[in-house]
Amino acid sequence: MQSLTVYKIRRYVNGEEITEFEQALKDPDLLERWDIRPDLPFEGRLFLQIGEKRKPAWAAFLEEGIDVDIPKIQRVNGVLFVKIHHDYDQIFAFTFGHGRYLLQPACFEINYGLRMALNVLYDKSSGDPQPERIRSVGSKTVAENTIRTLRQTDRRATFETFGVDIQRDLLQAMTGAPISSSVWGSRISGSDSVSFNRVLSFGGLGDLCKEIAEMYLRKTYQANFGWIDNLRVIEDPAILKELQEMLVDTIKTGSNNVTVTVPEFVEWDDLSEFYFSFDPSNRFADPEDADLRGALKQAMKLEKLSVDRLRRSWRVAAVTVDGLVVKWPLLRCLTGEFKLDGSKYILSEGKFFEIRQQFLGVLNSFIASLPATKHLLPDSPGDIQEKEYNKLVAKSSDSYLLLDTKTVRVDGKTSPIEICDILTADGCFVHVKRKLGSSTLSHLFAQGLVSADLFLMSKEYRTATLERIQKEEQARANASGDPGFIGRFSTFEPDGIVSSKYEVSYAIVAKWRGRGLVQSLPFFSKVNLRRQVKDLRRMGYNVSVARVDVAMP
Repeated sequence: MQSLTVYKIRRYVNGEEITEFEQALKDPDLLERWDIRPDLPFEGRLFLQIGEKRKPAWAAFLEEGIDVDIPKIQRVNGVLFVKIHHDYDQIFAFTFGHGRYLLQPACFEINYGLRMALNVLYDKSSGDPQPERIRSVGSKTVAENTIRTLRQTDRRATFETFGVDIQRDLLQAMTGAPISSSVWGSRISGSDSVSFNRVLSFGGLGDLCKEIAEMYLRKTYQANFGWIDNLRVIEDPAILKELQEMLVDTIKTGSNNVTVTVPEFVEWDDLSEFYFSFDPSNRFADPEDADLRGALKQAMKLEKLSVDRLRRSWRVAAVTVDGLVVKWPLLRCLTGEFKLDGSKYILSEGKFFEIRQQFLGVLNSFIASLPATKHLLPDSPGDIQEKEYNKLVAKSSDSYLLLDTKTVRVDGKTSPIEICDILTADGCFVHVKRKLGSSTLSHLFAQGLVSADLFLMSKEYRTATLERIQKEEQARANASGDPGFIGRFSTFEPDGIVSSKYEVSYAIVAKWRGRGLVQSLPFFSKVNLRRQVKDLRRMGYNVSVARVDVAMP
């Protein structure tokens, strides 16, 4: 039984066709090489990295206190290339040891092994697949922070056991038991590569590569995992190069298709101004107002614009009220949407993603269908701080209670929980955030979900929340001289609530310029909002949104 790990080499890298094995290696001249026997029915070449004999890194530590001479070891890493003709000349790389790191990073197909493994795991032509086939699942969630997760079980389980959100997460790896164990062994793992055990002679590698190529092309995976095609990170160098050129051209022509944003969660009230590192004298209060093309032209940098400068040289700088300067690569601060050869792409936090049109259409329809809150929220008078806006809202009606920064603590939570920013007398929890940045909005949506979940499920939280609301009612009554505030908002009992009587409302304060949520929200913010809304509705809550405009003088 031979353990094998295989990568599919791209046909083209950086626009150049891969015809020689050496083109797929980082440093072929540093490796020793051997051709396979000429009588074999396929082409191939072995490359080995043979290290010097040396003691393990931990040997010196042990030899300090023990009279032992730990022997030297020699590390050997290898890549075996196999070329077959299957519709066209295809190259596969079998890696041994740390041979994966001898390959050029961009030379192999992304997620090739994942798709091939899914087709193997759910191959009905080999028998009826039992749902309990999976041992581990790797996924990536792109939200306020990108979270990579690898979950595994102590026994085979259904895919649903692993809790992957098919509307939000990117599936990256899977390990499970093939239906046809006689062909693919008792376990197969797929990611960029595919790994499995198989009884095989060296001369059978050519036929094995053809089997892999045929299995990859099957559409079996689409029955249960068609959603993996909804969204994918673009790592194909040729497509990436075209998109990067489109980005540069878009900026140069001054199109409003690309906007500047802050790529991580920030406290906007702590920031006083921004500037581009190539033009530090030109300051602006909000990245949304930044004229990137104008700034480049004024600094005489427009003709020098390149993706490399966006990524490595130029920065967006934020100055805090205390004078501290925080900087991010300019490329990471750009968002935009592009069309190329009939496909839709988005730029988010420095990465390009391809989105399936049907998926995007369904997502936008959901966002467009979200009801506006019936509660009247005033426009923001200028770019005032969030806390000042919340005070303004609370003062605008006797039916609003200010709870901004009023937190409660419960067991099992390491951080204090903010109930909401504004509570209405009829039970609407209003959560407020300024700006349209993806990270800021992700924080807003999560804040509303956490508060609502605890309000429904935790008596301890309801008790603490009731006490906090009663305290704020008393403070409002004392300040206004109106005793009617007492008991106006504390209308629930700690023993339990009926969630359908309550509403969670997300209020976003921004310069909307007549645009709706679909046109204004970043793509991943729309994905996250849909997830949170569905979770809230599943709990029984009503959910609404509010677009609060900034009224400029």
